[in-house]
Amino acid sequence: MNKQCPGSPLEHYSCQFVASGLDFHSLPPCLVPEIAFVGRSNVGKSSLINALLGRKKLAYTSKTPGRTRSINFFSLASRLYIVDLPGYGYAKLSFKERHQWATHLEQYIQKRSSLSCVNILIDSRRGPKPLDLQMANALQFFKSYQIILTKIDELTPQKLEHVLKHTQSIFHNVPIFLTSVLRKNSLHSLCANIESFMVASP
Repeated sequence: MNKQCPGSPLEHYSCQFVASGLDFHSLPPCLVPEIAFVGRSNVGKSSLINALLGRKKLAYTSKTPGRTRSINFFSLASRLYIVDLPGYGYAKLSFKERHQWATHLEQYIQKRSSLSCVNILIDSRRGPKPLDLQMANALQFFKSYQIILTKIDELTPQKLEHVLKHTQSIFHNVPIFLTSVLRKNSLHSLCANIESFMVASP
């Protein structure tokens, strides 16, 4: 059982791991809407998912980048799937592994009928990188997407403002969320956004 981590508006919902798939054909049935999280391997994706859902160890976190190697599904009150996608840009992976991951991600994005939105996570300390732009370009033809700037607690207000303006200049008319797992109040607007995708209670 996953211990709760108080501070998230989503913590009062039941939440549990559902399934893990290595490729498109091994994914669970499309039962409810899904929102997916994707980003570079060291962007803090699993930590953010845990913080958003108010759990300490739901999504696997590690100091070693690239540990998420499958497509992981978590059920939020049986009304929404939170999907943790493999990170991209991990240099220590072989070319074959990177190619396989890219193929699985492409199939999931293009063919998954219940996928409602994809959140692209970007480290606010580094700003958008070429791989982030490639992901956004791939998504724009198939699914709606949003940008999440992570680790904002590590920037001064001035630097954060600069990064935000730079990101806005690249991703025109795309929702952008500023987040920090250490500042729980920074997660509230994103939590409200996640709730908006949930289907009505049975």
